Amino acid sequence: MPDSSRSQYESWVNQWAPTLYRLALRLSGKRELAEDLLQETFTEAWKARDRLSDPAKARAWLFQILRNRWSHHLRDSSRRLRPSHDQDALARVGSRAPAHPEVLAESDFVQRALDQLDDDVKLPFLCVVMEGYSCQETADLLKIPLGTVLS
Repeated sequence: MPDSSRSQYESWVNQWAPTLYRLALRLSGKRELAEDLLQETFTEAWKARDRLSDPAKARAWLFQILRNRWSHHLRDSSRRLRPSHDQDALARVGSRAPAHPEVLAESDFVQRALDQLDDDVKLPFLCVVMEGYSCQETADLLKIPLGTVLS
C-alpha cells in the first residue's frame, strides 16, 4: 500500500468523518447505526480509493457512498421509515423547539421532526440546511432536478 494512498485516506477520515457522522445520525436517528454507516462508508472508500479521479471531490464522493450505504440499509432492513402526513404531529414536535437556536442542531426534537419526513425530502433538506451544500450542489450530488431540491 503506497504511503500517499494511505495518507490521502487518513486525511479524508480526519477531515470528513465528523460531517459524515452527523449526516448519518440525522438520517438514521440512532447513534449505533450512524457509527455503522460511517464505518461502512470509509471501508467502501478504502476499497474504491483508486476510482476517485479528482481528490478535490472527495467530500461529494464520500457523501455519495454514505447515501448508498443508507439506501442499502433501508432496502435490507425490515424497518422502514414512513412519512407522516399528520401536520398536527409535526406542529407538536415543532412546538417543543429549544429556546436557543445554537442547540438546534443537537436537539432531539429536530431528530423527531426529521424522522417524520420521507427520505426523498429528508436527504436534500439535510444536504442544504445542515451540511451547507448549495441547492444546485445538492441536485447534482443526488442526481435529482434542482426544482425538487428547491421545493
